[in-house]
Amino acid sequence: MRVSSSISRIRKTSSPRVKTPSFTCEIPLRVTRRQEKKLNARFEAARQLYNALLGGAKRRLALFRQSIWYKKVKQTKDEDERRAHFAAVRTAHGFSAGALEATADGMRRDTWLGDHVDSHVEQKLAARAFAAVDKVAKGKAKDVRFKGRRGLRSLEGKTNAACIRWRDDRVLWNGLELPMVKAARKDPVIRHGLSSRVKYVRIVRREVHSRTRYYAQLVCEGLPYKKSEHAIGTETVGLDMGPSTIAVVGETEASLEQFCEPVARDHRRIRRLQRKLDRQRRANNPDCYDEQGRAIKGKRSTKKSRRQQGTQAELAELFRREAAHRKTLHGQMANRILAIGTDIHTEKLSYRGFQKLYGRSISIRAPRTFLSILTRK
Repeated sequence: MRVSSSISRIRKTSSPRVKTPSFTCEIPLRVTRRQEKKLNARFEAARQLYNALLGGAKRRLALFRQSIWYKKVKQTKDEDERRAHFAAVRTAHGFSAGALEATADGMRRDTWLGDHVDSHVEQKLAARAFAAVDKVAKGKAKDVRFKGRRGLRSLEGKTNAACIRWRDDRVLWNGLELPMVKAARKDPVIRHGLSSRVKYVRIVRREVHSRTRYYAQLVCEGLPYKKSEHAIGTETVGLDMGPSTIAVVGETEASLEQFCEPVARDHRRIRRLQRKLDRQRRANNPDCYDEQGRAIKGKRSTKKSRRQQGTQAELAELFRREAAHRKTLHGQMANRILAIGTDIHTEKLSYRGFQKLYGRSISIRAPRTFLSILTRK
């Protein structure tokens, strides 16, 4: 491998693609039991493919870091030289999104995964796995997370021309036809999304009231629907966010209020459900605990009774409803702030520090999530 020769090569620059604004329109789907079985099989195959790609990308990153050229370029101060050396080492060890996509294509063609996962979904999974490992390589994350039994929550395509695609009022995906819920057409937000050009489609599954619900997220071209009651102000706004309060100061008005005050977590009920769940887990897996009730290292509790599964579902539903309520309140507060003005100033805070000092309050109110929603809007 000649790394030095790569420095003098002239990179071929392609014409930049024109990016158009996009928004997401979520539509509930009607799924039969037979279709749900097929969807679960495809999601499980995608999970196994994603985990395999994630492990392969981690091994390539280890080889990438063990390379002698990697150690040399870390000491180089010339940015162009460092960039060229890094590109050469990435190519030599196949640490790139394109190389991982080629590996995923071979795995899909040579194994049973090809019966459930198509080419577009496979390429998206490869790009997703590489992005996760690339964050570790750049120091933006400590490690990657493999998908467990709960599996992936979403699968998406690349275009609306093949594989997962939207046609008229339904999703078409390799023999599956998943129509939308008829009542969804009454929503003006969904009507606006259906009237826009669809770039690609994402299928999302969620657990709602102990049942699996499927949704189609249409990534559409254009701007999202704007309700008439949501006006946009022109003032300069200052925000002072704390772990449980938020102060909003504009040129003509100011307010100090409890952050997401209507969200009331039932700590007593959650605590009782958690204790009940622990008792059921211990009763179903007595070999995982010693005589004093301590967990034995190396043993995992795998047996679950129906009552234990029901307790888990009840606890998960409590947290799901709380998160949905909090997200609604975050959106309403963001709209009130934008009605004052869009020139918003706030200080840079350490939300990890907030979590260490005010863990319970942060878990209920989630100020960082609110800031993300406000930034997106």
